[in-house]
Amino acid sequence: IYILFFHCSFNPAELSKTRPVDPAKDQMEIVTGPRTMLRFINTFNPITLENKLASFKTKEESWAWADSLKATGKQIYLIDWNDPINGSGGTELRLIQVAPTTINRPLF
Repeated sequence: IYILFFHCSFNPAELSKTRPVDPAKDQMEIVTGPRTMLRFINTFNPITLENKLASFKTKEESWAWADSLKATGKQIYLIDWNDPINGSGGTELRLIQVAPTTINRPLF
């Protein structure tokens, strides 16, 4: 199973010189807040990516899930526990907005 997530934050003034700017796709945010944000996040029943990927029995299930994320336009935020801010046990937490892009579905 292969699903690639990406994060981008382009300079809208520069980007508008070559094409129209779509803030929903061209400006993704990185949110840093107090670690107590975790309690609030947990009220929304967040998924753990490792658990979600392990739940797929076939590649087709993973492709359908990634397609549904793209189709609904849901905002997705990752918590990278390898990030020094998140993994340090300090008082801050960093969330990175991402979007699914590539999956390993054959094109033919």
